[in-house]
Amino acid sequence: MAVSLFVSAADAQPSQHNNAYVTSYLTANGAGDQTASEDGKPFSGTTTATFWLKSIDVHPTDGAGATAIMAFGDSITDGTCSTIDAHNRWQDVLAQRLALQNGAMRAVVNEGIGGNTISTKVQPPADSPAGLDRLDRDVVSHAGVSHVVLFMGTNDIRREAPAAQVIDGMSTIATRVKAKGIKVFGVTIIPRHNRAPEPGNTGWDDGKTRIKNEVNDWIRQRGHFDEVIDFDKIVRSTANPNLLRPDYNCGDGIHPSPAGYFQMGGAVDLGLFGSR
Repeated sequence: MAVSLFVSAADAQPSQHNNAYVTSYLTANGAGDQTASEDGKPFSGTTTATFWLKSIDVHPTDGAGATAIMAFGDSITDGTCSTIDAHNRWQDVLAQRLALQNGAMRAVVNEGIGGNTISTKVQPPADSPAGLDRLDRDVVSHAGVSHVVLFMGTNDIRREAPAAQVIDGMSTIATRVKAKGIKVFGVTIIPRHNRAPEPGNTGWDDGKTRIKNEVNDWIRQRGHFDEVIDFDKIVRSTANPNLLRPDYNCGDGIHPSPAGYFQMGGAVDLGLFGSR
């Protein structure tokens, strides 16, 4: 599906998703309304951001059983270090697997924002609405939501949040989701390599890894979740479980490589969503 938009003003400042990892095409300012162009020649510029368009609701002819799974997270869900136009994030792999299972009509919706935190009680403050604040807008407002996969917390810990604060935020999100009659799955936080503090970045150290492990222990005990997905065990190093496995590390010590994303998406039990 291609969606073309025309904006009459020059140099308009759009709402945008900067790291969409998908190529979109632009005309030059003043090119006029080219939304009906069939050959696409006026669209000479490219961008990997997505402007204005938030989502597309598709209503199937036979809506029986059509549901949406919300991947609610940060940059590891957004897709940092994935391949442009390859659609190889972990939730893309999950969506492909679900599509091959008995023709199940299940959309997997990416609601990841780079740098996102669960709460606003972090230092330095994050530059995106916290998960607690955007839950209604970005998750439960979608049509047909059956499951929410909550995969956040690493940025809260990096921004000095203690384990109790992260656990409380996750619990609150889970409670609010369940109140809507929607199942919610908790995802363990994956390893993050140590990084010295610098201006605007409080870094990562052994103390923050201990907090991450404490939160993960709580998640594995199911906390307030219906089920648990353990990505930490999938991508951690066998030599040192507090580090990413080298071939699953995209190089920054934070995000998985495409191979890591593939293993994560392939490890999710499809039975969690009612499909074997």
